[in-house]
Amino acid sequence: MSFSALKLATALAVAQSVAGAATIQFNYIVNVLAGIFIVQFTQQVQTIEQVADPLADSGTQQMGFFSKIANFGSKILDSVKYAASWIAPTLHKVHSTVAGPVGMIHPGIGGALGVGANLAGAVD
Repeated sequence: MSFSALKLATALAVAQSVAGAATIQFNYIVNVLAGIFIVQFTQQVQTIEQVADPLADSGTQQMGFFSKIANFGSKILDSVKYAASWIAPTLHKVHSTVAGPVGMIHPGIGGALGVGANLAGAVD
C-alpha cells in the first residue's frame, strides 16, 4: 500500500467517524467520475458505425467465422446503445438536481456535478 493510498484510507476513516459531510463529498466525487465515464463511453459507442455483412459473388450472405463474431459484437453493441439511451437522461436529471445543494456545501464539487450534468445532457 503506497503512502498516498494510506493517507486516503486514513482520511476516509477519520471523515466517517468525525463528520458525515466529508463522506458525502467523497461519495459525490465518485459519482461524478462514474457519470463522466458513462457519458464518455456512451458517446464512444454511439460513434461506432455498423459494417455491412460481406456478400458472396452470387449475392447471398456469406457467414464465416469472423462475420459470426462481428454479428455477436453488433448484438452487444446494440444492447449497450439501448442501455445508454436510458442511462444518459437519468444521469443528467440526477446531476442537475444534486449540483445546486452540493454547490452550497462545496462549490468545487457542485461545479463538477454541473459539468457532469451538462455532459450527460449532451448525449442524445
